[in-house]
This record gives sequence, C-alpha cells and structure tokens, in this order.
Amino acid sequence: MSLLRCAFRQRCFRWGRWRRSSCHALARPLPQRHELFDSHLAGIDTIDEAIARIERTRPPNPAAFADATDAFLRERFIHGYSAFRPCQDWVAWVAGAFWFDLKSPVNPEQIMAHRRAACSQQSIVFQEIMRRKGLDVRSIGLPGHFVSAVDLGGRWYVYDANKEIPVRRYPISWLQQNDPRLAVIYPDDYKSFTASITAGRLQLGTINANPAPQALLFHAFTRFLSEWGWLVSALLAIAAYVSLRPHRRRAGRDVHSKPSFGFN
Repeated sequence: MSLLRCAFRQRCFRWGRWRRSSCHALARPLPQRHELFDSHLAGIDTIDEAIARIERTRPPNPAAFADATDAFLRERFIHGYSAFRPCQDWVAWVAGAFWFDLKSPVNPEQIMAHRRAACSQQSIVFQEIMRRKGLDVRSIGLPGHFVSAVDLGGRWYVYDANKEIPVRRYPISWLQQNDPRLAVIYPDDYKSFTASITAGRLQLGTINANPAPQALLFHAFTRFLSEWGWLVSALLAIAAYVSLRPHRRRAGRDVHSKPSFGFN
C-alpha cells in the first residue's frame, strides 16, 4: 500500500510540474523597444520575492523604498493586459471571450505570475507592496489610465511605472491643480488628462481601498469552479438521482398494484 501511495504522489507531482511548466511555456510577450523590461526579473513571481529583491537595494527611508519599487516594476513587467490561461482559470478564460476584462487577474499574487501587466495591474502590485510596508496608498483614475499615490511623510505622491514617466514621482497636487508641468510628464495624454481634470472627473480612490473588489470576488468564484466545478456537478447529479429514485419506485408499485376492472 505504501508503494502505491508513493507512486501516486510522484505521478501527481510530475503532472503538476508539467502543468505549471506548460502554462509558463506558452507564447511569451515581447517588450517594445522603449521598454525597460528585464527578462531576468521574470522569475520573481510572488510579492514576497519582489519585496526581498527591492530591499536588496537597502532603501534608507519609505520614499526611497517607494522609488525602488517603482524602478522594479518598470523592469519587471511588459506593458499590456495579462490574462488567465485555460490551465490557470478556464472559467474566467471562457468569460473573457465576452468581455476581456473578466479574464484579467486583479489579485497581486496572480498578476506576478505573468510577464505582462497593464497600468491598473501594475498599480495593484505597487499598492500591495506599499501596504505590506505600512504605507498608505490610494488609486487615481484618469481617462484611459490608472495610477497610484502614496503618502510619504504627510504628502501624497503619484507613481506611474506603467508609462515609465521621465520623473520617478510627482506631487498629487499637480493633478488636482492641473499643473502645466504634467505636459512634460504626459506629452501624449496631457490634453485628455487636462480636459478631464478641468471637468472635475479626476477619480480619487479611498485610502487603502481595494482597487477592484468585485473583480477579485468574481475570480475567486471562477477559480473555485475551475478547480472543483466537476466535483460540484457530480455531487448535484448524485443528489438528483438519489432524490428521484424513491419516486420511481413508488410509481412502479402503483402501476403493478392498479386494480383490474375486467369481468369474470
């Protein structure tokens, strides 16, 4: 029995390792020429590993740690949305055929499993790292863009690793006051950002709030269905069969016990 158990565990381990490797071996996105992506950092696929890598630079204060995190994210991810593959969450993958956002991970740990990450996904990872270091963060919504702000010594600063802006960070007051210096930071998006800020459509999130709570709940549900949906379906089928079985027996007895009205 012990030999069979060992053989079964070894087979499961090989299957799991093959499944994980086959997922990561699928078509890998290639960075654009202007991107700072470093393929050597792609192996860092958890938040804890990312924090350990950032702390190797020995940042002396929270501001330096936030700057080092921004620098890490610029080199860790390729610009663009990452998405679940069938071997990761096939239910979300199917739902993504109707709306792409449904198959885009919003859990920071799941985002770290990909090379590609959009502005919102990079901000989610950035905010998770900041929160684990005890820093307050908030989300900022702009037209077609998403950034994060961090409270550093009582002042809020905006970080934008996705666009790899020419400055490491800038005060949030620049957005609130529609500062002209934003034209240097966002030369291609300045007009749309300015129009949105002027119209009062600058979206400031709640401090330390989850950027995507509904999507996170949806993916927890699809992940459960992807892993255990077959078991739930089997249990429901068995329950339906067991519940209908007495009715079938009773119906059969009623047919056989039906009185005859023939004449003798």
